[in-house]
Amino acid sequence: MTNNNQETNLQSSVTRVSDVVTQVIVFRDGVKKTYHNVLSASIEDGTFCKFRTKTGQLILINTQNVLSIEVYPEGAEGTSA
Repeated sequence: MTNNNQETNLQSSVTRVSDVVTQVIVFRDGVKKTYHNVLSASIEDGTFCKFRTKTGQLILINTQNVLSIEVYPEGAEGTSA
């Protein structure tokens, strides 16, 4: 049971990785999609995962079709801008 006076942080834990990240999303059918320059503070989780990129794109992904999401700090080895 939770305390009614306590607020729950529903923000994505990705903000602890970096302010700007690369996300590799692996879908159920095996397809991988990579998104660069994702603004961590913009990520909202729910039926659809929503986030914005530095270029202003708004991306919505149906989480029912996702197996996993890999997150890397932008500019980390193995990622490109």
